[in-house]
Amino acid sequence: MSVRRRVGAALSILVLAVWVGPPASAGPGVFVLDGRGGGSGRTTHSIGRDTANAVFEGDLFVFSYDATAGNLRMGRRTDRWAFATIDGAGGTNGRVSADAGSDVAAAAYGGALHVVYRDDTGGNLRHGSFDGTSWAFETLDGAGGTNGRLNADVGTSISVRAFGAALYVFYVDRTHTNVRRARLAAGWTFATIDGAGGTGGRIAGDVGYDTATAVFDGTLHVFYFFQDPYCDPDFGCRLFGTLRQASLTPTGWTAHDVWEINCCFEDLGLAVAKVGDSSVWVFYQNFGAHSTNLRHVHWNGASWVQETENGIVEEAPFDGEGLGYGASALVFGGRPYVYSYGFNNPDGPPDGVRQAIWNGSGFVVENIGVYIGYPTSSRVHAGRRLVFIGEATIPVDQFGDDDLVQARLG
Repeated sequence: MSVRRRVGAALSILVLAVWVGPPASAGPGVFVLDGRGGGSGRTTHSIGRDTANAVFEGDLFVFSYDATAGNLRMGRRTDRWAFATIDGAGGTNGRVSADAGSDVAAAAYGGALHVVYRDDTGGNLRHGSFDGTSWAFETLDGAGGTNGRLNADVGTSISVRAFGAALYVFYVDRTHTNVRRARLAAGWTFATIDGAGGTGGRIAGDVGYDTATAVFDGTLHVFYFFQDPYCDPDFGCRLFGTLRQASLTPTGWTAHDVWEINCCFEDLGLAVAKVGDSSVWVFYQNFGAHSTNLRHVHWNGASWVQETENGIVEEAPFDGEGLGYGASALVFGGRPYVYSYGFNNPDGPPDGVRQAIWNGSGFVVENIGVYIGYPTSSRVHAGRRLVFIGEATIPVDQFGDDDLVQARLG
């Protein structure tokens, strides 16, 4: 769903410095990393439709999708940023010549850096691993095979998490509209965890649309959406659904509804921030007949609650407004932060990428200095909040740049 709107409102900017290619020691500001050309492997392509980041061997990595060439891009920051295309353009070590690199997620596990992404040409889930010296690539699921693999259109809405002695990847099977998991321990195994019916609270229905994962209460959890097949006679469409949660137990996965919401569309905003086992915040995009808004539910250690009326983080009550696109979340100073793109909200900040901070009694919503851009990925690194923003535009008067941007927030 495209929400790239060009509006001439003045942008309130919290961070004023705009640079291209910051050194590792750069202070707070907003920086174009890739998409405007330059040295160190940069390109002028449309960069960042999907973004992910990870830290491995002390270096910061960012992965993004090159929408112009249909490739997976990587940036690595040591003393300076350096960029390269690592899959989609063919080559050795399992690389493919295909439209690959969207829906990307990354994590360190087992002495290697792992990146998981979608091959849109084949409708497959792809995987790359970096041992500190070289990359190796493979197709994980979608092309058939052993250990529970499917021959189906899979690999959208990916999230990844190391838990216990394994790496878990969650993604959507678009052929059957199910949520799948891939598990790497001694080798890869694959299974459908919800959407195809079964025991443990599983349902037979359309699930997925996005995934987000967290570890709390001693186990692994994944969140996603269920679209209720009820047809609202006023709108003639499927409008209603739920936020769902699947949890890993000693006997397998159990699943249940968390909260009733309005949904669903592909890449519906979803993010998790874990403050502690008794404070887990799930942020989600909710839509209605006229607009979208950003909401939340909060696990307080005993039950799911909403800390504001209707769970509102930022509300867009009028026609044509859109909030919550490309959401990501982190915890800083013991408080949850959520980042997303919003536009056309006369009661909120001007169009732009914003952060919403829970201050103990409500959410404070502010722009972070990027006019247009999503999705986001974020983390706390070296004492700062880092936000990577795809297909971004800065400043206001430069349209159509479609860059990969980093906001460094103190």
